[in-house]
Amino acid sequence: MLEDFASRVRHAHASGTLSKEIQSCCEYVKFHTESRLTVEGLADRLGYAKYYLTKKFKKETGQNLRDYIRMQKVERAKFLLQNSQISIQQISDLLCFSSCSYFSVVFRKLTGLSPQEYRNTNGMCL
Repeated sequence: MLEDFASRVRHAHASGTLSKEIQSCCEYVKFHTESRLTVEGLADRLGYAKYYLTKKFKKETGQNLRDYIRMQKVERAKFLLQNSQISIQQISDLLCFSSCSYFSVVFRKLTGLSPQEYRNTNGMCL
């Protein structure tokens, strides 16, 4: 599911089918995964009503904006799990998840593995 969505977003970026506003929103999310991101905050940043932004995002990307935010945070978590010894709790906190257990649920839903299983399978050899 994650790979499919990432592929669709890359294709939309490459083909230029995303509006400037949605491209800006995607880039902001991607580069601010360690911030507490909300749909309301993104809408304010872009000067849109929350309802309008969520509809526009869904129409252009085929994905819910909240799901996109979670996906980007999980991508960052995968990088950290592979390339650092930061604890799973610290990664959860760094990425502004409400709890480590919620982070684990989201991570498993998107990757099919728990964060620890992912680290064991894909982590760097020390």
